[in-house]
Amino acid sequence: MKNVGEKSAFSSWFVVEEGVISISLRSITIFFSVFITAILVVMLYLSCNDGTGDYKCTIQDWPMISDVIVQEMYDRTFLLLTAVFMFGVQQVNLRAFYKQLYGKISNGRNDTMMYVGMISMVGLPMVGMFDEKAWVTLHYISAAMFFGGFMIYSRLLSIAMYEVKDQFD
Repeated sequence: MKNVGEKSAFSSWFVVEEGVISISLRSITIFFSVFITAILVVMLYLSCNDGTGDYKCTIQDWPMISDVIVQEMYDRTFLLLTAVFMFGVQQVNLRAFYKQLYGKISNGRNDTMMYVGMISMVGLPMVGMFDEKAWVTLHYISAAMFFGGFMIYSRLLSIAMYEVKDQFD
C-alpha cells in the first residue's frame, strides 16, 4: 500500500537524479556524529556505574575513553561504531571534498589532503584495537594518527576551501 501523501522520515537522506540514487552526506554525517557521541557518553556513564568501582566519576573527574574501551564489551562497541563511521561516513566526505577541490587546487595538494585524511580515518578504529594497557605504543601511535592526521587534514581543507571560496555558489 502506497502512502502517497506522507513523506518518509528519511526522504531528505536520498536524492534521485537521472536514475541514480545518492545519499546526502550532510544527513548521514550529522546523524552518525550525534549517534556515536551519544553512545560514547552512554559507555562512559555505564562504566562509572558498573558496580566495580574501577572508575572514579564525578563532575570534575571522568575516565578517559581510552580507559573505558579496555573493557571487552566497550572495546567491541567502540570498534564497531568507529569503523562504521570512519569507513562509512568519513571516507565518503574525504572523497566528496577531493572531488569538490579537483581542478581548483593543485593535484599534489589535493592528493596530500586525501592521504592525510585516509591516515586519520584508519587511526581511530586502531585506537580501540590496541588498548592502552596491553599495547601502549600502538595505542598512542594510533591516537596520533587520528588526532594529528585529522587536525592537519581539517586545517589543509579549511585553507584550500577559503582560497577557492569564490569558485563556489
